[in-house]
Amino acid sequence: MIKKMIDIKHWKKETKCLVAIFSLCVILVCVLAAMCPSKQKLLAQASDQMQELLRKDQESSRKRITTTYNRLLFINYCSFSSSGKEALQERYVGFCGKVYPADEGAIKVVGQMVNYTYRMLGCGENMMHGAKLTILLTTLSTSMGVVLGTLLALGKMSKKAWLKKPCSGYIFFFRGTPLLIQLFVIYYAIPGMFHFAWRDLFASAKGGEDVLMGAFVAALIGFSLNSGAYCAEIVRAAIQ
Repeated sequence: MIKKMIDIKHWKKETKCLVAIFSLCVILVCVLAAMCPSKQKLLAQASDQMQELLRKDQESSRKRITTTYNRLLFINYCSFSSSGKEALQERYVGFCGKVYPADEGAIKVVGQMVNYTYRMLGCGENMMHGAKLTILLTTLSTSMGVVLGTLLALGKMSKKAWLKKPCSGYIFFFRGTPLLIQLFVIYYAIPGMFHFAWRDLFASAKGGEDVLMGAFVAALIGFSLNSGAYCAEIVRAAIQ
């Protein structure tokens, strides 16, 4: 009894410590987010030469400067790149109220990671968009995997060899190979073998949406096939 009381007190103490640490982290992130430099401040960091090119772009219909701005909670990133014979590129990272040039060294790596993470999570929009996309992909692939897995489980339990062996082989293959390799095969190898591209399914889409929608379909197929193999074993074990 005494030992249980000690364990409960110890558990409560650990819980309070975790809550306190989490609260401090949230407060720290909120403070840093409030101190994060504004977008206008980062854009104003461009050199005089880059500012001149930006002014020329505004006066001309032909755009020669590509401006990128990404923000992840308490840190933001801005880059300018020009096209032509004398290409220019400038990068800046904003953090804790200050702006740092990110053209070389460790700060360059930080800027690249912010840009990469932003694009991976939000597809060029925002983090919430990436979260919604992930939830949608997970829900659809899991639902399709359950249906496929049930059929595979019934097929594997069948006494007919022509049905049992293909189902067993399917489950063995998709459970025994890495998911990443399966996605690579579906997205790269299969289109190369049959001379098509996933983006062709959405040829009418504009602004790069055809690439994103094609990639989503390929990912949905890959996750569904993989999920079906694992669900098949779960269903089979449950029935038996």
